[in-house]
Amino acid sequence: MEEHDKITHVGVILSANLSSSERTNSACSKGRSALMSIMGIGIKIYGINPITSTNLYQKICLPSALYGSELWNSLTQTELLQLEKMQRFCAKKIQSLHWRTRSDMCTSLIGLIRVEAHIDNSKLRFLGRLCNMPPMLCKSIFLTRLFSFKLNCTVRKLGFIPDVHRILKKYGLLNYLETFTDTGSFPRKQIWKIILRDRIRDYEQNQWQQRISTDPDFDRFRLLHTKLNEPSILWKIALRKPGLVPQLSLLLRLCTLTPAADNELNECYKCGLMYNDVLVHLFTACHALDEIRNQFWSFIIDNCDVEYSTSLNQLSDEMCTCAMLGPTF
Repeated sequence: MEEHDKITHVGVILSANLSSSERTNSACSKGRSALMSIMGIGIKIYGINPITSTNLYQKICLPSALYGSELWNSLTQTELLQLEKMQRFCAKKIQSLHWRTRSDMCTSLIGLIRVEAHIDNSKLRFLGRLCNMPPMLCKSIFLTRLFSFKLNCTVRKLGFIPDVHRILKKYGLLNYLETFTDTGSFPRKQIWKIILRDRIRDYEQNQWQQRISTDPDFDRFRLLHTKLNEPSILWKIALRKPGLVPQLSLLLRLCTLTPAADNELNECYKCGLMYNDVLVHLFTACHALDEIRNQFWSFIIDNCDVEYSTSLNQLSDEMCTCAMLGPTF
């Protein structure tokens, strides 16, 4: 009988040394290839709206990359990082953002949660199907593994059950599994799906806010975009006003600019003034743009009520810049 170092079983690569790195590399390659295969339909700068492109990514590319992820276990941090890099690559391609755009910016602007959260969701939904399964051989095997884990019958705790236990604890859902082992009751499919959606969404939102709250690169961005699971309001406007896509794309790229590492003053080659924040300078102070700025204020005064134009004029230079970059102000 011929021996092999690896074998593909129902689309999942299994390695003789129990390593999952090759499977992860294959998943990342599938995700990128799937995106490239659909880019010809208009996923490019000023092409299909990124919200539409994101829906295609979530329905075509992500399922292709994460096929069989319900049974993935013991993923290393290196493998998770590879999967996240794949998604960041796709998010930047979809929005035509610079390759050095911060990760938490490019994904949140189109409402994408981390790949790890998608894997967790797949595993927990699979757990729900197992718990609600009628009595049969598969259910008996699952219950044997579950109670072996609960009663500490094994020394090395690897595989689906330990992973699910860790994930349930992570999202504060462990009580559902404990109730199942005690009483045999578990939420039905639709109820469990809603519970998972809400818990994972809230957890990812909190984690995202914690990451950006202490990073100075996000000082302006966190004022412009406050929710991880919702696309940028600029992309929503672009859905209703396709003719404004070039201008809205420019505004969004400006939103992702990070301040300089130091606060050294630079001289503007257009007007000669010194500045330490190029966006604030361009929007509020640069004399080379005085005529355009005057036209903007004339438009605000002529088309908006007095209270709005007055409150906008009273903002600080930084807040005024934020108001021009995003209509959340």
